[in-house]
Amino acid sequence: MPVAAPAGETDTSNLVSADGEDVICRRLVVTGTRFAEKTCKTQAAWDAFDDYTNSNAKEQTDKFQRLNSGCSTQAEGSCS
Repeated sequence: MPVAAPAGETDTSNLVSADGEDVICRRLVVTGTRFAEKTCKTQAAWDAFDDYTNSNAKEQTDKFQRLNSGCSTQAEGSCS
C-alpha cells in the first residue's frame, strides 16, 4: 500500500504508515521518461513487490529460453 508524503514535506525519514510501520521510499525508473518516480511503501509491501517482479522476470527469461533453443533455432531447421 503506497503512502503519500504530506504536501511540501521533503524529509521522508520520519514517514509512518497508518499501521505504525516505517515507510521506505525508493526511486523507480519509469520507461518512457528519464525522470525517476519516487514510491513509498512499508517493508512488507516492498518485499511483496520485489518477490512479484523477480518471479515475473524469471518467468519471462525461462519462456524466452524455451522458445529460442533447440532445433527451431538451427539454420536448416533440423537437429542432424
